[in-house]
Amino acid sequence: MNYSNNIMKITETFSSIQGEGPEIGANVFFIRLSGCNVRCEYCDTEYALEGGEEVSIETLAQKIRAAGAPVVLTGGEPLIQKDEIMKLIGMLPEIDFEIQTNGTLEIFDAENVRWAIDIKTPSTGIDFEIGNLDKLTKKDWINIVVVTTDDLRWAFKYIGESIPEHLLVYITPAWGKMDSRVIWDALVEKGDVRTKMGIQMHKYIWGEERRR
Repeated sequence: MNYSNNIMKITETFSSIQGEGPEIGANVFFIRLSGCNVRCEYCDTEYALEGGEEVSIETLAQKIRAAGAPVVLTGGEPLIQKDEIMKLIGMLPEIDFEIQTNGTLEIFDAENVRWAIDIKTPSTGIDFEIGNLDKLTKKDWINIVVVTTDDLRWAFKYIGESIPEHLLVYITPAWGKMDSRVIWDALVEKGDVRTKMGIQMHKYIWGEERRR
């Protein structure tokens, strides 16, 4: 995908609760970017994989200022539009951003950005290499969505072998596919105090409703 440095492809923007990660429960402004470089079996935002509305970076900046809240850039895969994102963030040094990415594209360093990397398990149906882990800092976090008990076993192995000790890690049940109690029991059994069980709080409140 090729975009102008002044135009971004956007699926939707909305204010809602942060449903995942260390800022769970906070009021945030979501920008869901269009397009993705992978196709996961359990994707719950397939409507963002293609299409989208062309929106100028200046218009997005105005919406962010009006929202008056931290911003979450999600997708799709936001880093398909990396140059445009960097320009947007550079215009708003006073705003805190979280960028949620699948980790396959190169991240960048910015003072006002926290990275959330979604590690893909075998249930994605895709075999690809996760990069960037060595570039993350203590403010960043890792999410691993599990669909099956095989995914869960894989996740514990991957955490032990590949994820740096300073990073916060969440194992999250795929909505409607994995019993969260199985994850919790496994964490307790392993005595794992580093890894946390994630939930999607917005789905517990609104279910599958869009723009939540």
